[in-house]
Amino acid sequence: MTSDVHVLYDLDTKKRLNFPSSVFIGDHVWIARDCKVLKGVSIASGSIVGANTLVNKNIPSNTLFAGIPAKKVRSNVGYWGGSTHPWKQEDTERNSVKNTVADIDYQRFGGSFLKFEQYDKNLKACHSSQERIDYLKLMDTFSYDRFVARD
Repeated sequence: MTSDVHVLYDLDTKKRLNFPSSVFIGDHVWIARDCKVLKGVSIASGSIVGANTLVNKNIPSNTLFAGIPAKKVRSNVGYWGGSTHPWKQEDTERNSVKNTVADIDYQRFGGSFLKFEQYDKNLKACHSSQERIDYLKLMDTFSYDRFVARD
């Protein structure tokens, strides 16, 4: 759960105004430098968030978002996480994205996926910190297709 650190109240009603909300970040997500991710946001598997982006809404799988606030730049994208800086041309050809695209295309993957909302509900149903830790460990044993959101 994430929060605003300080609790805000309506002075007339004495009711709290800013409640905590979960942030979900899927598998194989690239969040570049100096990004801000606001509470209640989901970033689905395979997505890319450009540098200095303010993420204030959900980002679907295999989508590039950038800007303040975040805007969709391109759909149907993926990245390979290996460093290519020292590669020569033959290394690039041998390790082409053609060989890895099946591993990074979350939009077309045919598996069954857990929705962010269900994951959050399951976490909130845990009665102790240890139950939450056990649930998170259990979820971590599944393959990389846990969090996929389509446009």
